[in-house]
Amino acid sequence: MTIPYKGFEPAPGSPGLPGPQFTPDTAPSGGYAFPPTVGLQSEYINNLFPPAFGGAPGEGAACAGSLPPAPCLDMGLPYQVPPPGWGAMESFAAAGPVPAYEAVGQLDPAADRGITVADLINAGVFQPGEAAGVHDGQYPPLKDGQAPGITVQFQNFDPTHQPPPPSPDFVVNQDGSITCVHNPQGPPPVANIVIEVARLPGQTGGPSPAQQQALDNLVAYTGQQIQDEYGDLLHPVQLSDGTIVPQVNIQDFQGLVSDTLRQYFGDNLPPSMLAPNQPPMPDIPQAVQSINQTYGGVVGSGGSATITPEQLTNAYGSAPAAAPGDPAGAMVDTLSAMSGADPRNGYDTVHQLNDGSYNVGRVGFNYGNLTIWLESFLPADILAMLGNPPDWSKLAGILQNPQLAQEFSNSLAQAVSSGLLPGSFARELSDRNFLQGFGDFLEQLKGGQGTVGAAQIEQFLPRDVQDGIAKGVIQTIAHQMNLDPVNPGPQGPGELALAMFLGRVPNQQDLANPSYQNFMNATDNLYQVSTARASAAPGTGVSVSDIGGQIVVAAQADLGKQMWNTPEFAAVCDGGNLGCAASVSDVLKQLGFNYADSASVATLQQQLQAHGWRAIQADPSHPPPPGTVACGYRGGSGSGDAHVGIVGPGNTVYNNHSSNGQWSQDPLSTFYPGGSEGFVNVVWLVPPGSTG
Repeated sequence: MTIPYKGFEPAPGSPGLPGPQFTPDTAPSGGYAFPPTVGLQSEYINNLFPPAFGGAPGEGAACAGSLPPAPCLDMGLPYQVPPPGWGAMESFAAAGPVPAYEAVGQLDPAADRGITVADLINAGVFQPGEAAGVHDGQYPPLKDGQAPGITVQFQNFDPTHQPPPPSPDFVVNQDGSITCVHNPQGPPPVANIVIEVARLPGQTGGPSPAQQQALDNLVAYTGQQIQDEYGDLLHPVQLSDGTIVPQVNIQDFQGLVSDTLRQYFGDNLPPSMLAPNQPPMPDIPQAVQSINQTYGGVVGSGGSATITPEQLTNAYGSAPAAAPGDPAGAMVDTLSAMSGADPRNGYDTVHQLNDGSYNVGRVGFNYGNLTIWLESFLPADILAMLGNPPDWSKLAGILQNPQLAQEFSNSLAQAVSSGLLPGSFARELSDRNFLQGFGDFLEQLKGGQGTVGAAQIEQFLPRDVQDGIAKGVIQTIAHQMNLDPVNPGPQGPGELALAMFLGRVPNQQDLANPSYQNFMNATDNLYQVSTARASAAPGTGVSVSDIGGQIVVAAQADLGKQMWNTPEFAAVCDGGNLGCAASVSDVLKQLGFNYADSASVATLQQQLQAHGWRAIQADPSHPPPPGTVACGYRGGSGSGDAHVGIVGPGNTVYNNHSSNGQWSQDPLSTFYPGGSEGFVNVVWLVPPGSTG
């Protein structure tokens, strides 16, 4: 089936064609048949879209009537002005009655609204194309009761990318033209409309200006089609003026879609634009978006890029990077950037959300996440007396009971010993006057109980303990989510950051929320940057590369060879029986890792870690990215008690076979702790700056 235009019925006397139709009597007078929409207040429209399209400030609200002034354009959405970059558009009224659809050569999301993809192909707006090797199974059909989403991605040149990128429906070519590889309108319609942006191998920069305009036009066109056909199935987002926006799920891992356009479809809206009764929506800071675009541009490119010191400072501020090998510290750095902490003085940051609640401090402390943390170590009988949810203003009064005070004191000591609570802050909490103020402060964070300011944060969350408290909060929430705070996995950082923002463990509905998904993806990217930043020299940038795919390509090409049999290593490899580390060293040297130079597994691991390779304890539930070096240890100290290989695509591993001395490929499960090789300890080493 095709997605029909459902904005409004054709006006009487019109030819009955898809798209905007005008009656002969209204067109000359400057009006046109207009679908019923909710008007937007001019403050919102002018904040989102500047008055650069023929209208004066304040005219956005005037476009909500049935006969709007000529400068305003109807797109059938709650917004009546197109986003920047869409080019000059004449009033529909000036065109008069529309006898038939005519190609304009370039997609126009206003004029082409409701025109089917097939008709746009016939009109020459979309170029027809075929994808070699693509079959219907690569385009999952839309299920009943669901609305399609949109995925935007750069062209991928990494055959090892996991998971493989989805097959495109549209390709935005480098000249700005658009090829339709597969008609997403069907039949049957697809569950996910995939838009791919073409690029050259090794290209990591953003789209060209022509591509960006074409991409935004295409996202606007497909987003409108989804809103028209499936609006009742989309998540409604209520704005501060009462307008309801049906939110389109736009997945943009690489930051290709204009931020304005994402907001246009209900994503990444700042708190000031949301109604007070709406669940708070995390706002991805511009500094993080800049890093995300650089990082995302490298993924699948086969190239590399550098995140500049200026970009890092804008995102992380002046706070020093976490120590190398401190994943909890890297998570704190990530949360700091994602929370939009003031780069100059992040510890005193105050953010009030649309529901009146507060996120404060460097990592966005709030009533919910601090409550989860406190509940993890305070005695159950004390918590029961505080109520559900706890009223922390009652805590100091409850502790007037000597027995409960002793229980409280013991719980603080235990929390300090387990790393949940900084010792200096435990001493502060032992003071009854401080505790009363701290309890009142926590209640204020819920909102509606007075303004929270920097002075209160300095008093009750001093900067010298914030990072320690943050690590305790992260540890507590991670355990509740069954995540390892030391090795959170590829998606764990994003889920942890969402839990911190929400002040509770996310549920499945949260994890499926489009705004939350984009926030989590950006966090996952940034955590990799935070980890790399920890190993970088102060004042330098972070190099990001698609090196994992290059390592795999080299490892694949070497299959069947005796990689250990080199003048340097042949004499110590016992005919290939002990050639695993020498083989891995030789593969890595082909790509310029000349410091990988040992026939010993332990020594090779030391060499790689000394040059920024990130060590992770193996976790079968979170396979490492391809190109990772896997080191397995059997627990003994003799030769043959360790083995090393290179992780390949599809949960495989390249390694030397002792039986024949040949470079081979096996299931990755052979390197799992307790697997067939008998390893008791397995370490994964991720290349520095890897996007995996």
